[in-house]
Amino acid sequence: MVVYWADQKGYETAETFYETVTKCSKAYGIKVNEPQWVEIGDSKKKCDAAAQIIKEEFVPECQIVVVILNRYTKMCYPQIKKVNG
Repeated sequence: MVVYWADQKGYETAETFYETVTKCSKAYGIKVNEPQWVEIGDSKKKCDAAAQIIKEEFVPECQIVVVILNRYTKMCYPQIKKVNG
């Protein structure tokens, strides 16, 4: 699962992350499947919204959750870290 905020930079960063992981995985013989993309809309309660969306969208088959944070959303890390799938 790749989680990012709904702005152009968030999308571009998430896409670049996926492309990089895919390229690197070939060298190690690892298969990377298309992730579940989760976009978080702009909200005054960014941290609450992010944590809730991750809880709602998480599927048991998911092996890893990557949340793309930036300087405006990095304060959400402690709350997002507490989310269990």
